[in-house]
Amino acid sequence: MSATSRNDRAFDALADADRRQLLCALLDANPHDSLDPFDLLAEDRTPDESATTRLELTHTHLPKLADMGFIDWDRESGTFSQGRNWTEIAPLLRLIRDHQDELNGDLLHT
Repeated sequence: MSATSRNDRAFDALADADRRQLLCALLDANPHDSLDPFDLLAEDRTPDESATTRLELTHTHLPKLADMGFIDWDRESGTFSQGRNWTEIAPLLRLIRDHQDELNGDLLHT
């Protein structure tokens, strides 16, 4: 896969705020830890928003990130961890996290 294709895929993964937040959470986690995506995104959401988020995560965001290889998603436990292609997206995530104050808007929250 060309560098352009890898970059396009990484930017596609980062196009959604919930996906950015999930991926950035993995930066601070032990590479072998599994995180609960629902707990990570539940803060500051109403019960209706949480239900919608759960559906979007289960049917859109987590499958997309898993298909791209950025995460490993265990559907049974509902947890995720760094995937086989994690090293492709990690530098962009560090850039976003480390320079968030300089960027226009809050890229890590909806």
